[in-house]
Amino acid sequence: MRRGSKTKHIVKLSNFGSGAFPTSLWRWHRNSEENLRGLGTPWTVLRPTRFMSDAPFSWDWLIEHGTLFEPTGDGQITLIDPHDVAAVAATVLTTDGHQGRTYELTSAETLTGTQIAQKIAAATGRPVKFADPSPEAFRDTMTATGLPEPVTDLILQYATLVRENRMRVTTTVADLTGRPPRSYDEWLKDNAPRIR
Repeated sequence: MRRGSKTKHIVKLSNFGSGAFPTSLWRWHRNSEENLRGLGTPWTVLRPTRFMSDAPFSWDWLIEHGTLFEPTGDGQITLIDPHDVAAVAATVLTTDGHQGRTYELTSAETLTGTQIAQKIAAATGRPVKFADPSPEAFRDTMTATGLPEPVTDLILQYATLVRENRMRVTTTVADLTGRPPRSYDEWLKDNAPRIR
């Protein structure tokens, strides 16, 4: 975008933990945010956590093997329904007071891998277990399935942050939209027919 353009307001989709987590994906997002701030155009940054549609990262693997296969241990995972991200974006674009602000977006709950597996099983009526592989076993398995190595690296970085319990809940969705964020159970209920 050219400096001095007539764009009135840019709302950027970034990533929860940008600039706070010392790993590549989060540094990339932070650098992108800094570039945005240097444009001279009014801006707002949205930092959603992991989308519910990406929990698990591989639905195909879960459906084929009945296993949530992620090296997150007993760490607490924060998720968000993409519809809540859209609702916040709409609010930010249509109301005043958001320019120059950064918002971290989550649901109102934290879940372990075991709890996520249990919720998927309940929603789909199919048995699902949680497997906590070592990073090496995860890498070997994902490589065998054809997942690109850089993607595997990013997932492992994320899993380390979860194991360290670096994720947390915010109240931002409720604060900005005036309603509670959607739960993972609600997302699963809406999407269970497609998952099955």
